[in-house]
Amino acid sequence: MDAKKRLTLVVLGIIIMLPVVTTGCFKKGNEDPFMSMYTRKARMAGTWKFAETESFIRSDIDGQNVILTTTTSNDTKWTQKIEIEASITSSDSTIIYTGTVKQDESYLRFTKHGTFFENFVYEYIIEDYNEDTETTTKRRYYKSSYSTGTWNFLAGVDDYKNKERVALVYEVITSHDLYGITTIRDDDEEATAIESIQYIRDSSWYYANGEHSMVWELLGLKNKEVKMHRPVYNKFSSTNGSIITEQGYYNQRLTR
Repeated sequence: MDAKKRLTLVVLGIIIMLPVVTTGCFKKGNEDPFMSMYTRKARMAGTWKFAETESFIRSDIDGQNVILTTTTSNDTKWTQKIEIEASITSSDSTIIYTGTVKQDESYLRFTKHGTFFENFVYEYIIEDYNEDTETTTKRRYYKSSYSTGTWNFLAGVDDYKNKERVALVYEVITSHDLYGITTIRDDDEEATAIESIQYIRDSSWYYANGEHSMVWELLGLKNKEVKMHRPVYNKFSSTNGSIITEQGYYNQRLTR
């Protein structure tokens, strides 16, 4: 290979590698790829599905009453476990709800222009049997939460220097709640069960620029997978004057 061809190859190599070096495609999060041909913004932009979510919240009421709430989901199943200490009831108790995630309706979309759209939809059914009337009552709860706003990486803040965190600044949050009830008699198997809608509630919250935001740590940002973590600490006063403190975390793994 003569010197001219060798020089041409070197120049081509520099041209190919220059965008990788100058756009920050090297590893930043703990589970990031060592090097990627995509920038962090290019990896983040797109439509994601909620492959796994997990949250744990400890609620202290007036510094003594404790409620532990653990919520998990994958691409099909939603589960919530609520553990209540005896200080609230006569004895320790645990309530478990299980339901399904509407995966075709649930997504988190980041655009390259800096906006995001988030929708999470699930439903669960509580079933009770009454021996006196020999009837089974099914209560269906359908819940969806749609949000939109802007997003951007955080860099050079605290101990995070290299866009290891992303901020979601909310502009609108809309929730839709439906509660329906169906009663079935055991001795009337041919009867058609008809759901009676007890209530439908739609609520919306609007925020000024920067008024409401969430900051997620990016544990891993790959082209096909994102792992995110967010600690929780809230303290507020309820309508009856009680002081409620919430501590815990949210984790989510997104795929596409």
